[in-house]
Amino acid sequence: MAVKSEPCAVCAQVLLPPPEARTYKGTRITPLGQSLDVFKQTAQTCFICNLVWNATEQHPIAWETAQFDDWKGLEYHIEDVCQEELDSAPTEIQISVFYHSPLTDDHSEVETCGIDTLFSLRILERSTASESTLSLAKSWYLHCSEGHRECASTQDRWLPTRLLDVGEHGNHEWKLIIPAEDMPQHVEYSPYMTLSYRWGPNHDFLLLSETVLGFRSGQAIREMPQTFQDLITVAHYFGIRYVWIDCLCIMQDSAEDWESEAALMAEVYSHSACNIAAVDGKSPRDGLFRDRDPDQLRHRTMPSSICSAEVTDYYVTRMEYFQRQLDPGTLMERGWVLQEWFLAPRMLYYASRQILWECHQPIAKCEAFRHAIPYEYTLKRSRYDLKTVQRDMDEEYGLLTAEEANTWVRLVGRYSRCDLTHPSDKLAAFAGVAKLFLRASGDSYLAGIWKSRILHELTWVVVPPKARPSCGYRAPSWSWASVDGPIDMRSPKPLHKAEYWVEFIDASVESIGKDATVGVVAGLLTLSGTVLSCRYKRAGDFEITLSAEEFPAGTTPPISVWIDTLDDHLAELGQVHILPFKKERSRKRNAARDGFDVVTETTGLLLEPIDADTRDPKE
Repeated sequence: MAVKSEPCAVCAQVLLPPPEARTYKGTRITPLGQSLDVFKQTAQTCFICNLVWNATEQHPIAWETAQFDDWKGLEYHIEDVCQEELDSAPTEIQISVFYHSPLTDDHSEVETCGIDTLFSLRILERSTASESTLSLAKSWYLHCSEGHRECASTQDRWLPTRLLDVGEHGNHEWKLIIPAEDMPQHVEYSPYMTLSYRWGPNHDFLLLSETVLGFRSGQAIREMPQTFQDLITVAHYFGIRYVWIDCLCIMQDSAEDWESEAALMAEVYSHSACNIAAVDGKSPRDGLFRDRDPDQLRHRTMPSSICSAEVTDYYVTRMEYFQRQLDPGTLMERGWVLQEWFLAPRMLYYASRQILWECHQPIAKCEAFRHAIPYEYTLKRSRYDLKTVQRDMDEEYGLLTAEEANTWVRLVGRYSRCDLTHPSDKLAAFAGVAKLFLRASGDSYLAGIWKSRILHELTWVVVPPKARPSCGYRAPSWSWASVDGPIDMRSPKPLHKAEYWVEFIDASVESIGKDATVGVVAGLLTLSGTVLSCRYKRAGDFEITLSAEEFPAGTTPPISVWIDTLDDHLAELGQVHILPFKKERSRKRNAARDGFDVVTETTGLLLEPIDADTRDPKE
C-alpha cells in the first residue's frame, strides 16, 4: 500500500499546472515563490523536495547551514512522457530537478524522479530472514537459472580448487573439500554459491596451515561467524550444497597459494551459481539478515495533470533507486567486490532494508516492487553483451569495439571510486574483468589501457586527486592504475571523432610471470608529436595562463590543469612542457539561454622532463 503525498506550492506549479500553462515533454520550469526558507519547510512535507534535501547523507546538514546567498532556486525539466494518446493521462513521466548544491560553490546538480501509474507493490515482512523473503529470493534464482539462457554459467564442469561442503538442509556441520580429490568423477556437477563481504578488523576465522586439518575433518556451523552461518542458511534453502568463501578456500598464510588462487578469481565467480552480497555488514560477525520497518519502503503517490487536463495519482520513485538501496559506504565501495559483481552471473544482495536481485537481464529486482525496479537498466547486462557483441566491418578481432570501449570506461570509473585495503592490488582486483575483455576482443592490455584505444584512454583525469600511492610502483605513470582517486575517462564518441595531433608509435608493459593483467614492473609508451615549452602563471587552484611566442596574443585564456596526485604542485610562476593531444567538439550546457552550446575543446598532456641517463626505467 502506498502513502498519498501532496506537492508543495512550488512543485504543484510543475505537477498541477493550469490549463493555459500545460506542461509537455521538453518543458523547463522555474516556479515562482521560491526561497531557501520555503525550501527548508517544504523538504519536510513534499516528497520531491525531500528527494533533493536527502540527495546524499551530507546534503541535509549542508542544507541546514546554507546561507540565503547560496540559494539559486529549483529548475524542473520534463524529460520524458509516455502516453497512449495525445492529451490522455500519461502512464509514465520523468522529471529532473536542477539545483545549486550546498556542498559546492559552482556546480549544478540534478535529482531525477519518475512518476508512474503502473507500479505493482509487495507487502513486506519485518525481517529479511523471513520465510517469505527466502522464498522470494529462491524464486528469483530458479526463474533465472531455469529460464535465462544468457545467465547460464559456462557449460563445463569447472570447480574451484577448494569448496566448503555444508551438506543438505538440516545439516549442522561443514568441512573443507578439494573437489579434484573428494568428489568422484562420475558424480554429476554440483553448483556452488560464493560470498561478497567485508573482512573488517580482527578477522581471524581463516584457512591457515594450522587450521587446514581441522577444517578438512569438519566443524560445527554454529561456530562460524554469523555472515557465514546466514550464507549457509540461504544455500540450504536454495538446495545448494557447496559454498566458496575466500578466507576459507585460500591459504591465508601462503603467498604462493594466494597468487595462484587470485589468478583463478575470474573463474570462481564466473562459474558461481549465485553470489550473495552482505551489503550492510562491516565484518563477518554482522550477518546477512536485518530487521526493518516496512513502512520506510512504502512508496509515495502524488497527483499530476502534466500533458492532460485529468488529474491522476502517480507513484513517485527516485531514479537510480537500485544503487541507492545498496547502502553507500559499505560493501559496494570495496575494490575486489566490483569484479565479483561483474563476473558472477547472478547477484543476490542483502541490504539494510530489503533484498535485491541482479543478473544478465537488463532489469533489476527488489522486494519493494513486485515485478521489476522501474527506470533501472543495469550495467551488469554488459557482461553478457561482451559474449554476443556484433563487430562492424571496421571492428576486427584484436580491436576493442565502441560498445566494449564504452563499457570499459564506465567500469573503470566505477572501480576507481572503490577502496582497497592494499593499494598494491589495484590491477589484481580488476584482473578478472580485464581477462573477460581480453577474451572478447583479443586486444592488447597495457596495465589498464587497451592498445587499440590508447589515444582516447590516455586522456584520463582524477577528480578529485588524492595523495600519491605509498605502495610503490604498480603501473606506468600514463595508466590510471598508477594513481588513486575517481577517474574520469570520457566515453568514446564514434560519431564525433576527435582530431588527434599525436601519433601512437608503440607501447608495452613488463610483468612478472605470464599473466599480463597483474604484476606489472615496467612500462614504455612512445608517441610522436610537438611539445610546447611555455612560461605560465597560476590563475586559480587548478588553472594557468600561458605566455609564449607561439601565441599571437601573448597570453592564452585560463587553461584547466588536472593534476594526477596531491603531491604534484603548481608554483605561482614557472615553465611547463605541453604535448597538444587532440581537439574535439562537445556540448556544454548554457544556463543563461536554457540550452546547449557546441564548443571546441583542446586537450594536452603535461609532461615532466627526465634525465635519460639517470632515470629509473620503471618511471
